[in-house]
Amino acid sequence: KIDAVLGSNKNSKSSTPLGRERETLNKLKNRKGLMIEQKRQIRTRLEIVRADADRLIGQAKNARSGMKFTTVPDIQAEISRLQRKQETVSMSLADEKKLIKEIEMLQASKRTAEELRSKQGDLDGIKSDRKSISADLTAKDKEIDSIQKEIDAQFKVVKELTDKQSTQ
Repeated sequence: KIDAVLGSNKNSKSSTPLGRERETLNKLKNRKGLMIEQKRQIRTRLEIVRADADRLIGQAKNARSGMKFTTVPDIQAEISRLQRKQETVSMSLADEKKLIKEIEMLQASKRTAEELRSKQGDLDGIKSDRKSISADLTAKDKEIDSIQKEIDAQFKVVKELTDKQSTQ
């Protein structure tokens, strides 16, 4: 008996114009809540990408800090210059050992420069990811704004019906 009465009350709420409008308003609010959760997930993705970018930038800075030359062509030119100096200039054995050691260090830094270039490629990829995620975030903000406008309009309808009903 009680369930039948409650069931008829539920049906009567959604069958009245005010009940239908409130139901529509609640659906819009739920949609907005879902959109906000999606936006939160997009922000989390953006934070992960930012952290990756910061990590790569830090690694590149650390690698560059110990290098005189940061590009492979510059390093190769310096190696060629030093080898030419070794072949053409007469120097003491100690000076020649220093020169050879410097050439070996430059050879090692060439590998580091190649790694830097690959990290730069990774960083460029991360930047493009970041741009697309930011675009997703902007689009989600616009969707939320449009839903909020619908909610505001629906709230006015519900308020008008409530005021109309309370004056009767």
